[in-house]
Amino acid sequence: MDKAFYVQSLVPKDIATNTYYVTRGSRPPTMDLKIRDNVFVYVNVDFVPGFDLDNEVISIPGAVVSTFKDTLVTFPRYCLMKWINKENKYIDENDKNFIWRSCSSSFERFMFDLCVVSEERCYIRTACRVMKTLVHMLRHRQNQAAILLSSYHLKTVAMYCILLLAVPTKLTSPGYRLSGVREALGYFLSFLKSALEKEVLPDFFLGNEHLDKIFPGSYFSKIRIKYNLFDKETPELVKAAKFGFPEFERVLSGCFDAWNLNPKVVNFFETRLDD
Repeated sequence: MDKAFYVQSLVPKDIATNTYYVTRGSRPPTMDLKIRDNVFVYVNVDFVPGFDLDNEVISIPGAVVSTFKDTLVTFPRYCLMKWINKENKYIDENDKNFIWRSCSSSFERFMFDLCVVSEERCYIRTACRVMKTLVHMLRHRQNQAAILLSSYHLKTVAMYCILLLAVPTKLTSPGYRLSGVREALGYFLSFLKSALEKEVLPDFFLGNEHLDKIFPGSYFSKIRIKYNLFDKETPELVKAAKFGFPEFERVLSGCFDAWNLNPKVVNFFETRLDD
């Protein structure tokens, strides 16, 4: 919805219209809407039905929100149906009608809201946007990695970058700061390369032992079960994706720094892929 409102705001007021054409698609449980007016471009909006479970109030550490005191933030938590995903071989056929999941969307939104108050996190957000543009471009070349990777996969890598590089942990030296987008893009590519090689991309909110650094005591920080986001993808495509990654590096040659990455950070991410 944010994207839809942003695109609408770009329409000059003198030619704004109240006439819209809506086309509905079907990608259960998501309802896809393509909205077009008669003066501008298409806008895609996704609606996902779910149950409102509760609100979770979390005290976010001051070091995370770049203030000197903790801040109380309310996070709505929803339950979404997952039974419709018939491709996941890890879900027993007899159980598929009963599988639901707790949605982390409000926590994901907060992760990227954190970028507003930090220049370093803005570097990571920009690196993520660069990667989204690259993936979109390389899909037209039938690059296996680009075909596999979704926007959510890239957002997950970005959230790991934010946690490991722009939130105080034992992994980074006191006073460490990202130098710019080139360095952020170097970490992003390093994490993504490891994930593709090992065919594992861990869900950021499940089984993440460092989640308490941002969301102390939250529902998700107490979950120890880990989930590989690639599990629901076609196994043949996951295996082939690693062979498409070198083209990512070739296209971005000269745009990223891969020589001065903190080995403790890189090794920690790789360790998560082995767990």
